[in-house]
Amino acid sequence: MPSLLILDKGGEEIEEKVEKAYYKMRKRSEGRGRRLKRRIAEWEPKVNEKVLVKTQPMSDVVKGITAKFMCIFEGQFALVKF
Repeated sequence: MPSLLILDKGGEEIEEKVEKAYYKMRKRSEGRGRRLKRRIAEWEPKVNEKVLVKTQPMSDVVKGITAKFMCIFEGQFALVKF
């Protein structure tokens, strides 16, 4: 970080303001990291466990079906092999 000795109107050096800003950014970043880790869960499927399959819905103009209103997940399927 370059050394800046210019005084601001409030009497506080710019270097001190930059350090405070970096501290606030790091603190907020750590807070976001903690929230993210809480949502991640490792899942290991087992044989005969019920699962949903994610599909890519396709619109069909003739039938009047719009993809954005369709379900993305299909059925309850049991795992046979893993």
